[in-house]
Amino acid sequence: MTVAHPPGHLAERICAWGTDSPDKVAIDDYGDVWTYRRLAGEIDRWAGRLQQRGLRAGDTVLLFLPQTAEAIAAYFGVMRCGAVPSFMPLPSPKQDPGYYWHSHANLLRLIQPAALVTLEAPLAAMRSAGFADIVPMLLAADGAWTEVAPWTGPSPGAADDIALLQHSSGTTALKKGVQLSHGAIARQVASYAHALQASADDVVVSWLPMYHDMGLIACTVTPLLLGQTVVLLDPFKWVSEPVSLLHAIHRHRGTLTWLPNFAFELLAKTVRFEPGSLDLSSMRAFINCSEPCKAATFDRFLAKFAPTGVRAEALQVCYAMAETVFAVSQTDIGRPVPRLNVDAQRLSEEKRVAAPRDAGAAVELLSAGRAIDGMRVTIVDADGQALPADHVGEIELSSEFLFDGYLNRPEITAQKLRAGRYRTNDMGFVHGDQVFVLGRADDLLIVHGRNYFAHEVEAVVNDVAGLKAGRNVAVAVFNEMLGSQDVVVIAELAPGAPAPADKGLELKRAVKHAVAESMGLDLRDVRIVEAGWLAKTTSGKISRSLNRDKYLQDLAAARRH
Repeated sequence: MTVAHPPGHLAERICAWGTDSPDKVAIDDYGDVWTYRRLAGEIDRWAGRLQQRGLRAGDTVLLFLPQTAEAIAAYFGVMRCGAVPSFMPLPSPKQDPGYYWHSHANLLRLIQPAALVTLEAPLAAMRSAGFADIVPMLLAADGAWTEVAPWTGPSPGAADDIALLQHSSGTTALKKGVQLSHGAIARQVASYAHALQASADDVVVSWLPMYHDMGLIACTVTPLLLGQTVVLLDPFKWVSEPVSLLHAIHRHRGTLTWLPNFAFELLAKTVRFEPGSLDLSSMRAFINCSEPCKAATFDRFLAKFAPTGVRAEALQVCYAMAETVFAVSQTDIGRPVPRLNVDAQRLSEEKRVAAPRDAGAAVELLSAGRAIDGMRVTIVDADGQALPADHVGEIELSSEFLFDGYLNRPEITAQKLRAGRYRTNDMGFVHGDQVFVLGRADDLLIVHGRNYFAHEVEAVVNDVAGLKAGRNVAVAVFNEMLGSQDVVVIAELAPGAPAPADKGLELKRAVKHAVAESMGLDLRDVRIVEAGWLAKTTSGKISRSLNRDKYLQDLAAARRH
């Protein structure tokens, strides 16, 4: 289905709200209120500054900035003068800045940006990492700027021109740069707004980092294009105080927020509140996105927050990715998410959906909703042939808002994007008109011919007492003797827990028993580690590949001694 959408350059469309609704709040940044008039003025000022520094249409600009309204103005200022912005992550307080910046040098060589905008503080470390030899302009947003006339007139560029660059999350230096055009973004926003039943009265509350597609597109670009209000929270502050999201919803009467599955779990398990102290009844949707969504997670979240006014129909699911701008499918706003009970063994071994033979054989799955207008979902086998309904395969997409390839990565682009169809590497099936997403193909654990998804093993381990929920990984290690994969779990102790006197033997037994009982899977090894041991990607997800490597390195070192 073709989606009608307002024409125009994206930054121009946001600036137009400065005339149409000048006094409406665009962004609330911890009480620093930015109206659309103020936002439009700052966007034009940034565009004028960057043009004066020699920035040209089509240039790529990387922004290493804290999550603030000023950063958003700078981002759209880059776009306003026809250049291509990309938010990039700053190092977390736990990361070594020197190592962090050196690890990004190869990425910068691949991207070949014309300019980099950051703060004065990290500039010295960036120069030490050789950034000045790679990037023509290193600019400090908080440095001294010569005042110049703000941008006036139209922005250069057409609908097919690249509007922004969205980098994949990851731990390696060579992240993939997803190129998105103005037209693709406009079509996605129009289609997704329809699925969300969105209006200019919506208030989006977000702590999600803007270098991630969920934080950038769902929680920043889309609401600002629609003239909504964004309540901005700092990701690092949210991590240390998760309840701050709920306080912001209460205070600002929020209506929409997007969260990965782990955040629902974290809020349900850690937040404490006095009866009557928290009102979340204004929320139209808490949207679970970015990770496989669990029915048990929704049940725990609803049980915890129903007294605050959260309704079952407010818990929603979206399937999304940067390569389609954002949303692929969305559950129906205002209705509870459909659930499907299927036979776990037949799903795993036969790769098809069947009714469970008995309650013990069932697994409950949450729908990811219907494909949004302008999106076609096809399930294909390993040879790319379409599979019938209720058969598990790789999810393939074709749509009006596909990306324009990965920047300077033609080989990877050719592998993933074929004849207008995108191979997602996600496994799933279609049941009726509902899309069900099971997990990443590369997260598949194949043990003696049977398939398990790593995230399902991890969900079981989350409930083992004495371990930190959400801080474990299940990884595959090849067993030379058996000629098959074994599964290893690495799990962190709960915060403040003393080191086990028995070297974790009881915890290991508990983990092995829980996984065997729940999934019929015998773990080869369970490694209990101290808090903070597990490595994460830039978007805050636990990295299975990095932690598998750490485990194998430690194992090899132990054998040498």
